[in-house]
Amino acid sequence: WAGLEDYDSPILADFLARYKAGSTNEYLFDWSLPKACPELLEDFVVPKYFASDYLQSFPLENPNPKTHVDDPPRLFADSWPSLFVGPEKSGGGLHVDAFGSNFWMAVFSGYKLWHFFAEDDMP
Repeated sequence: WAGLEDYDSPILADFLARYKAGSTNEYLFDWSLPKACPELLEDFVVPKYFASDYLQSFPLENPNPKTHVDDPPRLFADSWPSLFVGPEKSGGGLHVDAFGSNFWMAVFSGYKLWHFFAEDDMP
């Protein structure tokens, strides 16, 4: 997916040590903070403009397992927010975000370049 699926899911401290040392070209991709490092969320507040996150609108408990067994958004409802970290000039290929949903991102260092296409112009 987006050319990033080949990387392993590293331990964050190990990844960040390699990243800071400049000894990796890996990209930490969609690393689940609630599942892998919930303490990072203790002081995290989703900005009010993004508070109605599509995936968060699904209950974690499946109210009807017989009819919603494979409901994809429910499978990932407890995975976000997630973390992306990459070296200079890294990134993903052309893609549409999971479930055709909206996605918001905060950039803490460096910059990110997005290319947007009208649906009729998508390759």
